[in-house]
Amino acid sequence: MAAATAPLMDEINKINWWHKIDLGNGITTPGRDDSLTKLVQVNLPRSLQGLSVLDIGAWDGFFSWPKVTRSRSRPRPGRRCGS
Repeated sequence: MAAATAPLMDEINKINWWHKIDLGNGITTPGRDDSLTKLVQVNLPRSLQGLSVLDIGAWDGFFSWPKVTRSRSRPRPGRRCGS
């Protein structure tokens, strides 16, 4: 691991991640869930342009991210009160 990524990895490892999220540059969050397989199974269209997405129980945002990458707009993650 490059010295420049060590502080970032220290911060990432402080969080109890549920999803494994590829952050780029060889850095992936240490989640417990195989969310990428689930994302493939829901068969989202390649473009979400013009659509609205409400990700209920977004936790760390794994399923909100495709909205950003497929439409270049902001998702609307929702959480339960007290989460």
